[in-house]
Amino acid sequence: MIVGSPTHYRVQASLRGAAAHAGIRPEDGRSAILAASRAIASMRLGRLDEDTTANVGTVTGGTAINVVPEHCTITGEVRSLVPSAPRRPLRRWSTACTRRRTCPTATATWI
Repeated sequence: MIVGSPTHYRVQASLRGAAAHAGIRPEDGRSAILAASRAIASMRLGRLDEDTTANVGTVTGGTAINVVPEHCTITGEVRSLVPSAPRRPLRRWSTACTRRRTCPTATATWI
């Protein structure tokens, strides 16, 4: 028996750093993947309450193992049986992906 249908938000953030050769001048780079990992680590994920869940399902980025990654995209979702419940986790995710301390020299675009 179906008792309700969840409110569903698909969320995506694109983070941009600066590419550099990782073996010669890594200090010239800004890792977008590092910024994404810090953002994800600060997010509440899993079951948030009785009706609400959140998950980051994909992380993509980088071009080669010897290049500091310039781009990274994280994609996730927030679902809830209570239509207003996703507002708070969505705000927190946006903050996590755009705050300067996540990776001070990377930038994020919230999609």
